[in-house]
Amino acid sequence: MKRWLAFTIIPVFIVLGFVQEMVKVNVNYYLEQTSNVPGFYNGTYEQRKQWMEDHRIDAPFDYYYSHRPIDWLHHLSLGQLSKLKWGLAVVFIVVHFALNVLFLRMYFRASEEKQRKQAKRFLPMLYIVSFVLAGIFLVGGKLIGMDVPSYNISRKILGFMQSPMPAILLILLIPLAARFEEQRKVES
Repeated sequence: MKRWLAFTIIPVFIVLGFVQEMVKVNVNYYLEQTSNVPGFYNGTYEQRKQWMEDHRIDAPFDYYYSHRPIDWLHHLSLGQLSKLKWGLAVVFIVVHFALNVLFLRMYFRASEEKQRKQAKRFLPMLYIVSFVLAGIFLVGGKLIGMDVPSYNISRKILGFMQSPMPAILLILLIPLAARFEEQRKVES
């Protein structure tokens, strides 16, 4: 298989990224705007929809404020929205992990079996380390009273996991590590 075929997966990453961003922005915006409004979640679908429309911020060049909320969000409770937010993060991480695996398999051809095996071993480790780091920042921040900064760091780490960056990082590091190993063997 030709190495360039791996890059045919990039459009899938891009489309998934747009869908992911649209859904996440909608859920986060909805939660931010409504979670502290007394009685909001006791209202009907129509009342919630009207409240959101009445409180829209006019910011035409800022997607976070200018988008129209996804209609079915008006049916969900605060708890359901919160679960949806974290559930979507898990789903998108799993889907991106699978895409990263596929990308690496296609990139490291059968003729590069050693590099393919390294990628197969290091990608899950990279995801586990990233997940643990995100958890440490999230929990640690809450424990020391720095919720917002630690959440933002955690979110960036989770964002890394929901992108093609893990595969790209390994594409750069695995051959580099192989060169260092060869050089070390020559010098020994």
